[in-house]
Amino acid sequence: MLAKKFRLKKSEVSAVYKRGRGRNFGPIGVKIFANSLGFGRFSVVIPKSLVKNASDRNRLRRIIFTEIAKQKTSGDWVIRLFRLPDNETILRKKIAEIFQSV
Repeated sequence: MLAKKFRLKKSEVSAVYKRGRGRNFGPIGVKIFANSLGFGRFSVVIPKSLVKNASDRNRLRRIIFTEIAKQKTSGDWVIRLFRLPDNETILRKKIAEIFQSV
């Protein structure tokens, strides 16, 4: 899990949705908004309609946060899953691919 200073609050997530620029990477969508901090802050959104079980949603969040922790970036990021990848390895590769291309 990321430290609290690297995570976005709910009110900040809505601001990123309103003012951020977005891109889609297959099953994953990303909204990015510049911040004046020297580090990046993140939020991962996994809709309940996609994964019913809360423990499964939290497991996916932990996988994504683990991959995010390896990256050095700035700005406010909201990462949203639109559909489930086939397996965990594909999800990890997609997240790494997002940070290389943005």
